[in-house]
Amino acid sequence: MGFYGQAMGNLESKGIRARERRLLYMLEVDARVRLAALSSTLKISKEACRQKIAKMEKGAVAGYQTIINLPKIGVESFRVYVALSCKREERQAMLDFLMQSKKIWWVLETNGEWDFDFVVWAGGNWEFWLFWKEFYGKFGDIIKNCRINTYTELVFLPRTFLVRSEREDSRGIRRYDAKQRISLDKKEMLLLSDIAFRGRDSFAEISKRTRLSIAYVSQTMRKLEKQGVILGYRALIDRNYLGLDYYKADVRLSSTSKLKALEEYVLGEPFAIYIDNVIGGSSFEFDFLAVSSDHAKEILDSVRAICGSSLNHLEFFQILGEFKLAHFPPQISARAL
Repeated sequence: MGFYGQAMGNLESKGIRARERRLLYMLEVDARVRLAALSSTLKISKEACRQKIAKMEKGAVAGYQTIINLPKIGVESFRVYVALSCKREERQAMLDFLMQSKKIWWVLETNGEWDFDFVVWAGGNWEFWLFWKEFYGKFGDIIKNCRINTYTELVFLPRTFLVRSEREDSRGIRRYDAKQRISLDKKEMLLLSDIAFRGRDSFAEISKRTRLSIAYVSQTMRKLEKQGVILGYRALIDRNYLGLDYYKADVRLSSTSKLKALEEYVLGEPFAIYIDNVIGGSSFEFDFLAVSSDHAKEILDSVRAICGSSLNHLEFFQILGEFKLAHFPPQISARAL
């Protein structure tokens, strides 16, 4: 059957067949896609589309993210990996701290070399250092090893395994970077905070929550899209519901000669979901989904084959659990109120 067949079998068992997979894919590429477009593509009525979406929202769809280019508005991301040597109680104390901190937007438990992987929001190196000083002061005695990366670019890749198509164009691929920063006012920040996890809501719903006029909401969202602050809107697909495991691969190369080929491979791999360009980490990093450890091994073996003798080291680990995921810094949104 192959790994793709296994993945499709998992989806079939959840009632997610070809039409539902196409619907999921369209919502992931553009969560604000109109019912008319969905109806036309799926060849079913708008009401049937509405019902299918409602059903998906009880299972495969965890929400709708507005992809906000945070570096463009002065918010940088620092990814921290820690290996611990401690008892369960001390481990839980660290996890509780990360869960409560307003500067943390992603907390993951992993296997392999690292125990936890978390991402910190900061206005720059100094602000991150202040966080790190506090964190290490509290938990430095239980940290056996750590690594810190600074994001320069995060590439979001659509889940093309849903439709078994290659990425023939750039639809659904978003590049999150800080090539040119801009300043936003309080109302714009308030709007971004509100729609960060409600990317499919209507202008009227957003207006009601924020008390901003419908005209302001629609005009400002379009303006922020043109400015590259809003990169798009996507359905957050629950990979656990789909029966998929989450892996991260860090590739260290002896030269840059294989970087282009490696990126082209990952861009074309249907189960790849992110490319992470960082300072302080590996030569190339990417995240991917797999139906099993054998499937993950096949993807990693492809990486080894592409890199050949240029490969110095390939580190990978599985994401065991996701404890926290935020989409907009609460300290920024609070200042906008």
